[in-house]
Amino acid sequence: MGLTICTEAWRALTKKVWRAEEIKASQGEGIKMTYLSPDGEENYPGNLKVTLLYLLNENNELFIQYLATADKKTVVSLTNHNYYNLTGCKENVLNHVLQIEADHITELGEHQIPTGKYISVAGTPFDFNRPRLIGENIKEVEGGYDHNFVLKNHNKQVRQAAVLSDAACGRKIEFMTDSPGIQLYTSNGMQGVAGRNGITYNQYWGVCLETQMFPDTPNKPSFPSCVLNPGEEFVNRTVLKLGLI
Repeated sequence: MGLTICTEAWRALTKKVWRAEEIKASQGEGIKMTYLSPDGEENYPGNLKVTLLYLLNENNELFIQYLATADKKTVVSLTNHNYYNLTGCKENVLNHVLQIEADHITELGEHQIPTGKYISVAGTPFDFNRPRLIGENIKEVEGGYDHNFVLKNHNKQVRQAAVLSDAACGRKIEFMTDSPGIQLYTSNGMQGVAGRNGITYNQYWGVCLETQMFPDTPNKPSFPSCVLNPGEEFVNRTVLKLGLI
């Protein structure tokens, strides 16, 4: 399986065929997708039933919810890897303004694996407590941003996590979640990817804000646990509120 398991596992859930149906719920209308990962798939124990909801309402809110149950003790950490570019990909995201509700990031060690320690963002390029340009200090971060931010006020309730905006186009997205962390990734390795309408995506052409459990959580006792026992339910809820500045 290699040294690490990440979003690009060759049999990952992103590469599976899910059962899908249209639904209406109190949060809005959208799609419900389900998948049963059999015991032993990707070497994980237990039959894992996963439900994913994407719901959009008339308040311009997109609800994303992951639910999972298992019949054996296992580990679960589910999120998405959406890329955002509020300009419609007319330019890169370095002039996007970002604010993140986080006083710490998780320290990275060898192979970009967290050490289990937290680092204060105060006085560093990782301090997005005040809104500022993504590109303001990105050159001070080796390889660009690809870091997990420890969100404030984690009590498993949905609260504001981040705001992404672009003054030129006037658009913004508010990110709300019940997750303990959010991964900031600035498409550092993207180069020559064919996009829509003849556009080619290159470095910094999109930004990911992934609401999540902390990376390598199963091996770090100091991190919030992602262990799922029979009879329990894994939940990851995220709300994206789309609006204008």
